Amino acid sequence: MKRILSLLLILFVCAGYMSAQNVVHLKNGSIIKGKLIELTHNESVSIMTQDGSILVFTADEVISIKTDKDAQQIENQFIAPRGYRGFVDVIPLYVSANNLISYNVTTTHGYQFNHNVFVGGGTGIDISYGGVFYNIPFFAEFRGNVGKKRAQFTYGARLGCVYGKFQDSYYDEATSSYNSNIETGMGFYSGLSCGVRIAYTPNFAMNFSYENTMAVGKYSNFGLGIRIGFEF
Repeated sequence: MKRILSLLLILFVCAGYMSAQNVVHLKNGSIIKGKLIELTHNESVSIMTQDGSILVFTADEVISIKTDKDAQQIENQFIAPRGYRGFVDVIPLYVSANNLISYNVTTTHGYQFNHNVFVGGGTGIDISYGGVFYNIPFFAEFRGNVGKKRAQFTYGARLGCVYGKFQDSYYDEATSSYNSNIETGMGFYSGLSCGVRIAYTPNFAMNFSYENTMAVGKYSNFGLGIRIGFEF
C-alpha cells in the first residue's frame, strides 16, 4: 500500500511539472518555452511549443529546465523596482578640453517609475588636480535601462546649472612675477552618458559609463571620463 501511495505521489508531482509552462535553456544560448512532455534521465528532453511543434534535445544540449515562475524570479533579480532610488558616481580621471585633469563625485536621488525610466535630481563636485578650478553642479537627471539580464545597457542625461571657481595664473612683465586671477560665477550645465549596468539584486547594481559633460559660464569646461558608480 505504501509503495502504491508513493508511486501516485511521484506521478502527481511529475504531472504537475510537465503541465506547467517550462523554460529550457540550451548551451547554444537558445531559450525554448513550452510544455515538457517527456524527460528521459541523461538522454533527452521533449517539449511542445505554443504552436504545437514538438522539439527534442539531447541531455548534452540542455543547461537547465525551469518553470515560468522560476524564470520570472530569476529575471526579477535584475530589474530595478518601482520606487525611491539613489545613485553615487565617481569619475577618478576626468579630462577637459583645455587639457586639465580633474576628479568628479556626484549623487542623484529620485523615483524609478519602472525598470526603464528613472527621473531625479542631484549635485556633486568637480575638482581639478592642483586646485586650478572647481565646479559644483545642480541638475535634473534622467536614466534609462535596456535589457533584463544581469548585464544591461544604460544611458542618461543631465541638465541644470553650475557654480564654479577658476584660478588663472599669468606672468606680469611690469613686476616680473606671476599673479593669479580668480573668477567665480554661475553657468549652464549638461551631461550625457552611456554604458553598462551590472545588477546584483533588485535594489543594488554597479554602473560603468562613458560620460561627456559641459559647463558654460565665466569659465567654460568641456570634458569626458569613465563614470563608476552604484545604485541603491
